Amino acid sequence: PLTPSLLSSSWRPSKNQSPSLLIYTVSLPPSSSSATYVRVSWRFSLRFLPFEEFPPNPMRGLEVPPLVVWVEGEKEGGMRGGRAGGNGGGVLIDVPTPDFSMPFNVVTLTCTLLAFVFGSMMSVTVRKGKRRGKKHGGSDGWEWKARVKLWWMRMKGRT
Repeated sequence: PLTPSLLSSSWRPSKNQSPSLLIYTVSLPPSSSSATYVRVSWRFSLRFLPFEEFPPNPMRGLEVPPLVVWVEGEKEGGMRGGRAGGNGGGVLIDVPTPDFSMPFNVVTLTCTLLAFVFGSMMSVTVRKGKRRGKKHGGSDGWEWKARVKLWWMRMKGRT
């Protein structure tokens, strides 16, 4: 097996959502076959994207730009020969789609529940009772006291 020798390498990390750039300069020894293959691999760690870095349409995924390859040949005597290039295809990576509406749903549900509880408490405690005398068919007390007492007994029974 023929092993290529690495002449130089450089790495430019991405800034402000621009693509990263990885450059390898490799010298391939002459071989008897007409095609020589070079495999480049590296390790990376997976992570979730922060919500600020998601594209405008997260359902579409993230685009990885195509690979660009330049090959420079050498003539006899160490002089540079022709230069040829080619592009690979881009890749569309399907990422887990976040639910950006979840905080809105939680806030809406919580506020609705608090408004219901607060409104119920206010309607029971602030409503003025009507005094009914015995001549109108009612008791001789305040009706709202009975409502509050009934509400309190129901609440105690639930706990």
